[in-house]
Amino acid sequence: MTIKRLSPKGAVNAAVMRQVLLAKQAMYNTLARVGEECVLYARTNGSYTDQTGNLRSSVGYAVIDNGRVISRNGFGTVKQGAEGASQGKDFLSEIISQHGNGLVLIVVAGMNYAAHVEAKSYDVISGAELRSDVLVPQLLRQLGFNVRKI
Repeated sequence: MTIKRLSPKGAVNAAVMRQVLLAKQAMYNTLARVGEECVLYARTNGSYTDQTGNLRSSVGYAVIDNGRVISRNGFGTVKQGAEGASQGKDFLSEIISQHGNGLVLIVVAGMNYAAHVEAKSYDVISGAELRSDVLVPQLLRQLGFNVRKI
């Protein structure tokens, strides 16, 4: 019994590539969703007193794949926090330039004093980070990805 190919040449490869692209898009969407949730969480649950709005305005995220920005959001102005939004965007761009390989979700609080506020036991962005550590594997498993803890 001989086996004869009935499908056009390259059809199997094209079908596999379509599935790979769909899987990548699902990962992009998942990471963007987590980024949105982290920004919302950080902005609404920050335990510090908001005086100028700059720190909350400096919170945003980006999803990058091998250095290419897939999605980016956040940095909405709170109170008179336009300076915070601007510094947050600049800080995010700086961090993006340092990550050229792989699929990465970056969430930032871009004001230069964010770490100082966190060091005083206030939640600026650490709660959002803890949330992302749970959400990313959970959502990827729901999509059928095999997720291992490293």
